[in-house]
Amino acid sequence: MTRLPTIGITVSLDPGTRIRPGTEYLYVSRAYARAVHDAGALPLLVPPDADAARAARVCDGFVVTGGALVGQVTKVFPETARVMLISDPSSAVRSADARNRATVGMLEHGSTADSLVLNRVGKDKRVENGDTIITAGSPGGSELLSLFPRGILVGKVTSVNQRDTDIFKHIQVEPFADLGSLQSVQVLVPKKPRPSR
Repeated sequence: MTRLPTIGITVSLDPGTRIRPGTEYLYVSRAYARAVHDAGALPLLVPPDADAARAARVCDGFVVTGGALVGQVTKVFPETARVMLISDPSSAVRSADARNRATVGMLEHGSTADSLVLNRVGKDKRVENGDTIITAGSPGGSELLSLFPRGILVGKVTSVNQRDTDIFKHIQVEPFADLGSLQSVQVLVPKKPRPSR
């Protein structure tokens, strides 16, 4: 019998404030497990406090759910890593409107510590308050590769303005991740193939 690949699905923690006050719950949309199963793999739910090394030994790959981009690893130490947040003044991430994928710009530091702006979006592009912003990935036909694949959640548009004399729209974005109170993050790295059992 052929062994099915095992795909870890990260789950979210409700510390007792959303589902049932006073009781901790782990949760994830059933659609993730169904999609993994339909693709011919075995879904395995991975809680946020799971030992990452052990999970990597058991799983052939991971589906990261509910996660949002927080930044880029800039330095690695034996037990920790330094992450430059997307709100850092030197950070720039090619991003797009999830509803209108032709609306692409550069996500950069905003006017306050944890605010973001989507710059370089032409006035002819459609974007509205409440739209979801995702990473845009690498531009087609370009030799400039993006650090981030297309489709990672980034934030929500909170305001869109444009003046007649401006070339680009002024788009404010609220990040999905609470960048001011991060304690730990999940790092996505390429995985070496596991030997067959």
